[in-house]
Amino acid sequence: MAIIGSILKGLINFHDKVTTDPNPKEAQQRVLKTLLETAKDTAFGKHYEFDEILES
Repeated sequence: MAIIGSILKGLINFHDKVTTDPNPKEAQQRVLKTLLETAKDTAFGKHYEFDEILES
C-alpha cells in the first residue's frame, strides 16, 4: 500500500504542471507514463505488467 500512496503523492505533485498544459489529454498521458515508469519494478508493477503497458 505504501507504493500506492507514493504514486498518489507524485500525482498530486504533478497537479501544477498538468493544469498549465493546454492539452489535458497529453498532460494525462505524460503523468501516467511517469507513474508507470516509477512503479514498473515494484511487485505490483510486475504483477500487472507495467513494462508491457509502457511498450504499447
